[in-house]
Parts: sequence; structure tokens; C-alpha cells
Amino acid sequence: MLINTEIFEKGYLHIAYNDESDGEFSRLLDIIEVNEEKFLFSLLGAFAATYISGVNSKDTIYLALKDGSKFTFNGVELTFKGLDYIVGHYIYYLYLDSNSETTANGELNTQVLVSSEYKRIDVYNRMVDLISEPCNEFAASLENYLKANDLEADLKKFEYKNRYVNS
Repeated sequence: MLINTEIFEKGYLHIAYNDESDGEFSRLLDIIEVNEEKFLFSLLGAFAATYISGVNSKDTIYLALKDGSKFTFNGVELTFKGLDYIVGHYIYYLYLDSNSETTANGELNTQVLVSSEYKRIDVYNRMVDLISEPCNEFAASLENYLKANDLEADLKKFEYKNRYVNS
């Protein structure tokens, strides 16, 4: 597991659990274990193997990609939040998705009384923006970070989800 689970302890991606023995934390770890590497390969293509190897060997270039860092792109200094943050959005999206069941009468949320559909789609769309913002050449996106640091990856660009269309 590469991702730092602390990103789920506060803020927008917060998952409430008491400690690491909590069932919610175990469920989060299960989702990470099953999906993290698959998502990295889907997102980065073959470069994911280089990235994983670089992080495991503590190479500073790949640790900066993982954890985020400042970079200059088109003459502007930007702050990239890191692959952990992008992967965190995807994992959180899956976590929210696993909290609900679809029935013949609509969505039955098993964890909370209000529908998580809006937040689930919002988290996914934020992830899309963190990867690439085509309308903003000065975005602190993964795409611009890779370009600025001459890192070659076959970056997959994900499509936005629309809450009014089957997602």
C-alpha cells in the first residue's frame, strides 16, 4: 500500500473511524488494497511500475510525485497536491459507492440517512480536475506536473460524471 491513510482523517475526504481497529478503517484498507494499484496502472499506464518502484526505493522524484510539491509551469509557480491526493479521491469515491445499495426503488444508503450521490460524483469530478484541467493551462494538475518535471507517462484522462446521467 502506497497511499498515506492520513488523508482520510480530516477535510473533504474524511472517513469517520475511531482507531485502526475500527471496522470502517478495515473496510477502507480493503478498498485500498483491491483498487490502489489497478487505479495507478489505469491512470499512468506502464509508468505506474516505475512510480511504484521509485516510491518503494525512496527516490525523491517519485516521493515528490506521491506527496506533492511546488513546481513551475508556463512561468508560474504552482503547488501539486500529489498522487496520494488523487488516489485518495478515487478510493473515497469507491468507499462512498460501497456505502449504498441500488434497489428497484432507488438508492438505499446503508450508512447515513441522506443520499451520498452528490458527494460521490463531486469527489470523482474533483479527481478528474486534479488529473487534468483542459480549460486551465495554469492548473496544478498531474498532467502539468508531469510535463514540468519531464516525467513520461501515458496519462489517462477520465471523463466527468453527471449526477443526472447514469454514472
